Amino acid sequence: MKLTCHKCGKVTEDSAFCALALLPCDSFLRYTCNECGEGETLARLHVTWVDVVHLLLYQLIEAHPSAHSIEGLKFFHWRSICDEIEQYWGLLWDRDRSGNWQTSVVAALSTYSGTRFQSGKELGRTLNGFWTLIDKVPPSEVEAVQTREADYEILPDGTLKPLQRASSRRKEAEQDNEASSQARRLRKQMRQLAASFVFSNLDFDRPNPPGPVSISRLPTHTAPELRIDQWNVGGDGGYRVARTTHGIDRGGRWYFEITFHTPQDGHVRVGLAQILAATQASVGYDEYGYAICSSDGASVHCGRPKPYAAPILSGAVIGVLLDIPSVEQPQFAEHLRAEIEEEYPPFKFGQYHVRQDILEQGSISFSVNGQQYGSAFKSIYHAKYYPAVSVYGGACVQLNLGPHFQYPPDNIQPVSVLESRVASMNTPHEKSESHIESHEFYESRELTQYEPSLSYYQKSLLAILTAVEDAYGNILLEEELGLVARIQRLEGDAQRMFFRLYLRKIGWFRVDRLEYKDIGNCPTAVSVLAEANLVEQMLDILQLEELRSLAKSLRLQLGSALNRERIRHEILATRRSKQKRLNFGPTRKSIADEATERIMELGRGLAGPVVRIPPMAIESLRRIFGLFFLDSTAQEENNLSTAIMTDLNRKRYPPYVLVKSGPVFSSRSDWIAYDEAIRYEKTVSEMLAGDETDDLLPDLLAAVLENWKSSYAAGQTVHSYFLRRYTAGWVYTRMLTSLVGFLEKAKNHKEANRILEILLGQDVYCLGYRGKWWERLVLNLATHVGGKTEALKKCQEALEDIHVRTGSRIALQRRLCKLTHTSFDLDEPPETVTLYADPETTRTTGRKLLYLSKQHVLVSVEDLVLEHFMDQGWRGFHCESRVYRMLFALCFWDILYGDTPDVFQTPYQTAPLDLSTDAFYRVRKTAIETRLTQIGEGAAPQLLVDSYYPFYGCQALGVLWEEYPLDALLDICHALGPALSPLLRVLAEDYGHSSAGLPDLLLYRPDRSAYRLVEVKSTNDRLSDAQRNWHAVFRQNQIDFVLFRVLDTHLQDR
Repeated sequence: MKLTCHKCGKVTEDSAFCALALLPCDSFLRYTCNECGEGETLARLHVTWVDVVHLLLYQLIEAHPSAHSIEGLKFFHWRSICDEIEQYWGLLWDRDRSGNWQTSVVAALSTYSGTRFQSGKELGRTLNGFWTLIDKVPPSEVEAVQTREADYEILPDGTLKPLQRASSRRKEAEQDNEASSQARRLRKQMRQLAASFVFSNLDFDRPNPPGPVSISRLPTHTAPELRIDQWNVGGDGGYRVARTTHGIDRGGRWYFEITFHTPQDGHVRVGLAQILAATQASVGYDEYGYAICSSDGASVHCGRPKPYAAPILSGAVIGVLLDIPSVEQPQFAEHLRAEIEEEYPPFKFGQYHVRQDILEQGSISFSVNGQQYGSAFKSIYHAKYYPAVSVYGGACVQLNLGPHFQYPPDNIQPVSVLESRVASMNTPHEKSESHIESHEFYESRELTQYEPSLSYYQKSLLAILTAVEDAYGNILLEEELGLVARIQRLEGDAQRMFFRLYLRKIGWFRVDRLEYKDIGNCPTAVSVLAEANLVEQMLDILQLEELRSLAKSLRLQLGSALNRERIRHEILATRRSKQKRLNFGPTRKSIADEATERIMELGRGLAGPVVRIPPMAIESLRRIFGLFFLDSTAQEENNLSTAIMTDLNRKRYPPYVLVKSGPVFSSRSDWIAYDEAIRYEKTVSEMLAGDETDDLLPDLLAAVLENWKSSYAAGQTVHSYFLRRYTAGWVYTRMLTSLVGFLEKAKNHKEANRILEILLGQDVYCLGYRGKWWERLVLNLATHVGGKTEALKKCQEALEDIHVRTGSRIALQRRLCKLTHTSFDLDEPPETVTLYADPETTRTTGRKLLYLSKQHVLVSVEDLVLEHFMDQGWRGFHCESRVYRMLFALCFWDILYGDTPDVFQTPYQTAPLDLSTDAFYRVRKTAIETRLTQIGEGAAPQLLVDSYYPFYGCQALGVLWEEYPLDALLDICHALGPALSPLLRVLAEDYGHSSAGLPDLLLYRPDRSAYRLVEVKSTNDRLSDAQRNWHAVFRQNQIDFVLFRVLDTHLQDR
């Protein structure tokens, strides 16, 4: 290699440095010859990641003529660029490679896409991930690199000697705040990766979450370094942004105020920001925000301040007014784009820059202590804006979103009313045969009848009652509607007391023990409530000394050592006694009645007033809340807690639209029949959990079968297959399936087969169970009754059933091969590897056996194998089904939370109600098949990014945000490649049953695009049926799977 002196221009080939393995096109070297210095030297100039990527990509293009060539351009995959960088790492830096250095390569390619680099995906999906240079020139022809300072001196042996400047810079970088850098990287990754294919119409299609507006704590909305206390925001150091949970998504004059306090060097910027705005900066830093600055009163947009108002002093009240037209089809001003972008050049993140529509009639203005300064910004971008504040140098801001302001302009709407949003910002649906409601589900118009200061639980429960009344008023009795009306008419404290008592355990409550912070006078509130009574279980609320006093009044001889439960038992035994007469006065009532009245009378004097909600009211409310959640009665308490926590903004659920094809229950009789069936199912389950199952089974089976036959016809009239699960017939079908298992345990296989034949003879209920029914029937015929001929016939019939899903189909194919004495190709033993390790010396009963790792720490068998692979350069997780369920949720997000009728009934669902049923795939077959094809073609990474950041933190089924970061999921997708599609297909077809049996470990090598699915077994373990079914899927789709057996070390020599 030739070297040119940077001072005299002399070219030499005789230098000792020429023998080094230097890149021929490396322009980041500074050579000084003997004549121009004190001996010849070679220095490495400062390089950035974009320099390195440019240099090595140029080297690849020059050295590999056989690369992908389209339109005269040679493309290389970004991993090939990483391999090239890794080869020359020692000549670029003297530092070690970090665990995620490849992401810097991807970031450089993405950031400079369109300026230096060109992505292959612009020319077709087959080149997704491939890159080339726009101009095939080395970096020295792009900029004057020789003017840079040197970082290292290159010694004749090729090692790098850091210069002082580089050491100082490295030390400064190590002292940087880690939390800030992580948050910065998170936000930058979101902007670069998510912007181009996530925010359709810039967040308009995402409805605001249920509940009141508050300051968001999500990392995509608010910088984690800030201190947030209700409506106060504070922070030290540089600018950081906090945004609200709700954005302004409709026309009008929207207003809010802030009051700020700053130290001498602190100041704030306040205004409006979109979802894409940076949080590790100030409001107005980029094109996604507009702000006013307190230090000089300037208006700020795209990081450019403009003179606007006078400097604002600490303690002032700043008002922010957003004025946008209230029209369904706004008029956009494309002709103003050039003028606006010339005044405020937007930040362009390569191919990820978002091109926004311009709203000519929109404007943003500010006021200070009531003084209006006019429009600061006109012709703003058309987007969903969130009230936002940014603080600097110890400043503190207090938000006031309304409705009471200090300096309100005329004709405004406070931001606080955004919680009452009903329709999403999509094109409005017309209500025809399908009744469509928004994610908010209930309208706030009913709540305006009540005082504005509603407690969090009060508001949630009132909203639910209102929603049920609107949707199901035709099937509620007059008594039930009257109950709802009485609750709605209660005054504040009384209403809160009613809900407080309802949310507690059913029973009596001592008034003198009731105390709530949000209820001013509890006895007064109790006196307003109707239907207050006493019950004989009043003894449960008496304390020990009060029980002793009651026992003494009843002339019971009890020892002083008896505890509370023992005394209570003796008093109740006295009540039930028919031999012992107590002196209760002249009366003709029975001894039991006399004892009851006397105990209640004496107890009232000891305990004082006690109250309860009438049992009939509790039963009515239980059914009403059950209508809202459409869940079993056992889940009512959890459902109500979920609703309340959501309205407190402690939980956030995915945005979706409630689409209803019709009422779930067409009549009251259908609703009552379903409710009674649910409760009967619970009763039967409790009865079968006892020791007398065999004696109860015949009568229970006859009763359930009779109920099933009487309700069968009703299910045929329900046209929506999914809604059939809310009929009594569906519940009884489920009960019959459960009873079949008990019959088999009782060895009554003939009766079990009769029930299975009945179930298989219908095609109305529980079609997703048909595979399991066929499995049980064939097994019973083959091994217990009927013979192999009949079993073979039924097995062939089962395989022709279109409702039999993947897991059951594989099990039936395996059974067929066994009946015909043929081998099952998919049942060949998997590749097996043996690992020897020392087990723990003393094993604890009921706990898995632990083994000694290389670090001499006791670990599980799965962690032991994971450590073995990580020592070889692999990465991975002990995940079983968790990571696959998360990949499924993120890749199918828009399908899961799409506008499928009837599957979303409340705003508090983590998944569609039909996800774990056979209806999920049947209803969405076309969309699912299209998505699986896209995933097979390599679209999974884009789908992950499309869902990860916009919905981060949502309570979605199977999604573990903290456990699996985006970069790990992207690496897994790249490693799995086409193998991901068949894995997700099984979940899409049978999510409820296929989640079991997936391998323990998922291992991958990002540097090689390699993966391995590993099942770990110890000495005597073997594959379960579910695991064998998954192994068959792996063999069918040529997915790399290995079985690891961990054996004791002392068995190694045998």
